[in-house]
Amino acid sequence: MSIIGTKLTLNDITVLGLLFEERNCVTGLQLEKTIEQRGMRVWTKIGKSSVYYALKKLQKNRYAHSETIMHRKDNLTPPVKEIFYKITEEGKKELEKAIYIIMANHEKIIDPFDIAYAFSGILSHERLIKAFKKRITQIQERKAILKDKIEGLKPDLRIINVEPASCPTLTRGPYGYDYGDVAGLTPLLKMFTLGHSFIPPPVHAGGLRYHGMAPIICHLLRLGLVEARAEHQLDTFEAGVTFARSEGIISAPETNHAIKATIDEALKCKESGESKTILLAHSGHGHVDMAAYEAYFAGKLKDYAYPQKKIEEALKELPKM
Repeated sequence: MSIIGTKLTLNDITVLGLLFEERNCVTGLQLEKTIEQRGMRVWTKIGKSSVYYALKKLQKNRYAHSETIMHRKDNLTPPVKEIFYKITEEGKKELEKAIYIIMANHEKIIDPFDIAYAFSGILSHERLIKAFKKRITQIQERKAILKDKIEGLKPDLRIINVEPASCPTLTRGPYGYDYGDVAGLTPLLKMFTLGHSFIPPPVHAGGLRYHGMAPIICHLLRLGLVEARAEHQLDTFEAGVTFARSEGIISAPETNHAIKATIDEALKCKESGESKTILLAHSGHGHVDMAAYEAYFAGKLKDYAYPQKKIEEALKELPKM
């Protein structure tokens, strides 16, 4: 799906951003290596085939051009064909537009800000500041839900953040400065973290396997204005199935964590006889996660609590402040 206001998808932006960073022509294989080295598959949805699909599309739209070169390693081997890619001026303009749109708008889509932030160097200083100011305004408007709690008008208002027990950033990670990516290329961010060298286990809630957390959420948790809890994988899938059978909506594995907490809170009210308004932030459907549900029903999924020893090992690499 393209970002509103531009012709580029998130994968297009990722590939085009890498081409922008490279001053010389690069091959698809070189782009693959860069993606692996930076750990970009943890915070983007780009697969190996996605790189070449994006390159083909970018060429078609004249955002990138290619050059085919035949060369030999030595006189005894047959010639090898390699295709090199480079961003065009038109591609730079479209990338710059897409980066600005994402950074200026606080919308709930998968991964866009991380990708835009990684390649924000394409924006001028003035345009970057303008984008941040617009984004901050939107965030402030959306924080209004906390206004009554902060001012003491609704002291019983609760906001619960739910994460996997296999990636317990908010519930078991320390609060401090860390890099936002495994390669240590981003500015230092103050957040709860499991360490930027943290390697997430292969649970199905892929969107919740990041080592850190948004600094604003971390700050709110630190102030005691929001809560955090961790849930195991099997419990969240059970909650997701219950929700699907009750509401007719198949939810993403990530969303199932919030559903699990919502059901738990509703059952507490049922037991106590207390009446409460419970709002569920349903973040996405699970139409592309049917294999995960199939594995759940087949009994192939297992709970995984991340070992404290591994967390401590990753935290040894935190920047010294």
